Amino acid sequence: MKILHILSVLFFLKNSNPFLDYWDDDYDQGKNCDGEEEIEELNEQNKSQDQCVINNIEDPVEAIRKCKHDLAAQLVHVCRETKLTKPGKFLYCKNRGQTSCCFKDHMCASNWTVLERDHPLEAYLFLKDPELVLRKIRKTYGFKTCHQIKGYDATKCAEECEKIKESPLAKECEKKKGLLKCCVRRDKHFCHECRYCCTLPFCSYKNKEGVINHIGESDVMQNVTEKSLKNSELGALQYIDSREIFLKGQDTRCLKPNSDDDPEKWEHYDVDDFPNAVNEVELSKAKTVKFDKRFFNYEDPEVLEQVTGDNYQEALKDIYGFDFVSRIRYDAYNDRHSLIYNCTIDCAKAEQTEFAKECRKEGGLFKCCVCHYNFYVFDETRKQLSKEKLISPYESMCEHEATTGRNCRFCTSSYFCSSWDRNDGSVKTKYKTENFNPVGGLNVKDHGKFKRYPLKASWCIYQNLCYIKELYFDTEEFLLALEQKDVCDALPNGTPDILTEKPEDCRKRKSNIRTCSRNLTERMILDSDTIANPKDWPNYFELKALNKDIRKLRKQFLKKRRKGRKANKKKKKKRKKKKKSRKKKKSKKKKVKESKIKEKEKS
Repeated sequence: MKILHILSVLFFLKNSNPFLDYWDDDYDQGKNCDGEEEIEELNEQNKSQDQCVINNIEDPVEAIRKCKHDLAAQLVHVCRETKLTKPGKFLYCKNRGQTSCCFKDHMCASNWTVLERDHPLEAYLFLKDPELVLRKIRKTYGFKTCHQIKGYDATKCAEECEKIKESPLAKECEKKKGLLKCCVRRDKHFCHECRYCCTLPFCSYKNKEGVINHIGESDVMQNVTEKSLKNSELGALQYIDSREIFLKGQDTRCLKPNSDDDPEKWEHYDVDDFPNAVNEVELSKAKTVKFDKRFFNYEDPEVLEQVTGDNYQEALKDIYGFDFVSRIRYDAYNDRHSLIYNCTIDCAKAEQTEFAKECRKEGGLFKCCVCHYNFYVFDETRKQLSKEKLISPYESMCEHEATTGRNCRFCTSSYFCSSWDRNDGSVKTKYKTENFNPVGGLNVKDHGKFKRYPLKASWCIYQNLCYIKELYFDTEEFLLALEQKDVCDALPNGTPDILTEKPEDCRKRKSNIRTCSRNLTERMILDSDTIANPKDWPNYFELKALNKDIRKLRKQFLKKRRKGRKANKKKKKKRKKKKKSRKKKKSKKKKVKESKIKEKEKS
């Protein structure tokens, strides 16, 4: 308890600066550039495409505001495999009516373990002093108000949104002929009992160049240019497009108040329609999505129960549209196991389905994306909070996997077809299972435009059965691949040279799965970087078995195809024989008829 108390004090000393925005709005109209040399350096390093944006907005303040909004999306994109931890330095330069803005020295989380590390502490801090944590959240992200709530009822925030009609922002919005809106954000701070709602009033309008801009209350305050440049968080107004990954993070959507009689079931606005509406007509046409309590909400013990219980497959398929889900088996003696065994077997079967055949027939590239997930951090957080008596007694759902059969880690596979869109040259993705919510997954940049991909396609493992460690593709490169050679160009680094797939072998491969020869599998033992002792690596034996099972499965499919071809040949032969017989009969009838006519003519 003392340790947690000390950590909590250190945490708030470290994060005590109240920031309202992401980068400072201090844009000196008399100064042409800030960081011109650094921008040039990014150009020379070919980093400008990922770290810079350009606009031709005449008004300098609006130009910078638009820059910040677009760069926020770029930052999320650059850190797409994990999450952004530090936005870095903001650079800008205006020249001949064009404003260039860039960021540098940003930081992304190195892995998901780092991101999960502070979840129990964050939840503990919230329950010990919710007002203090909410004050920090409000100031950091620029919310107007934030309140702790019980359950999912955000009525308090919706009522506060009604009070903004006479605000300075409302008057400024009227001048700009824009639409005054208020985002009611409902979220949780790493535990079910840590729920809160916040309000974000903002105005959306089109400037004289026809570009949609958003301004918040901080944009109409006096002395706005005196704000600090040191803020390490993205502002809520930059998050308004909801391009962040929701898994183990924030839910940045906006509620539609009174969309259901029960405030706990209020729907969410469409993440594009709501922010981009600039008049009442557009807002009235904005689509909504029904509230699903299970969607990225494993902090709720009822949801955690569903996705780890007996019906976990049905639940996860229904929520996210996975095509296949399987638990990763538990072994009391070894923690390391193949994370893809069952899902790779499923992928091998999926490659022979009608969906895959139709994809290839139409010139597309069939892909089977395999990933693995775990819910341990949600279980561990509840265990610690229960131990501190901050929540009701909680019995772990993940601790006794061997005896209960309940498992908090699983693999998934999802099937889709990538093809070229002739209309705009982008990549078109057709999913086998199409009923899913794409928000909260990965954002990919295709032909300069951001495109949402769902959770089920956000991380894809390179199914290399020659190596015991699972490596991930750069998902963007994998998703945008249109041919096998593109997939080969996107292969992840990290495989020992002895086991690396040769480019020519990869291009010839017609499967998502690289199988390994018996000789190469045995050579894993000899490579010290791969495996020191087979007895210490149960995954090694599973990998051998998986290679064997895939080869066996392919033989069965080949046998089935050959059998089908033979059957087709027989059918074809039979049809040909029948056709010949019909033709013969028809010819015979014709001859009989002709002979009768001749006899008649003679007589």
